[in-house]
Amino acid sequence: MPADAPTPPDVSQDSCGAGKLMYLKGKDQAVLQDLGLPGNTRVLAPDTFYTQDALPDRLNINTDEAGIITRIWCG
Repeated sequence: MPADAPTPPDVSQDSCGAGKLMYLKGKDQAVLQDLGLPGNTRVLAPDTFYTQDALPDRLNINTDEAGIITRIWCG
């Protein structure tokens, strides 16, 4: 990467707190209601359209057709 190139955002599991929520994978999305998640959290059902801009502090939670949490990630 050239010296003047911008540093890509850190979208690691810890940049938005996703790492500490991995225990939710496989659970119904109803468990999210009482967690007090950050305001910039996105819950993404299948076929949901969403922007693909990477925000390191944004929490994303994917669910399947039945509302089961399948992925938790930052970006």
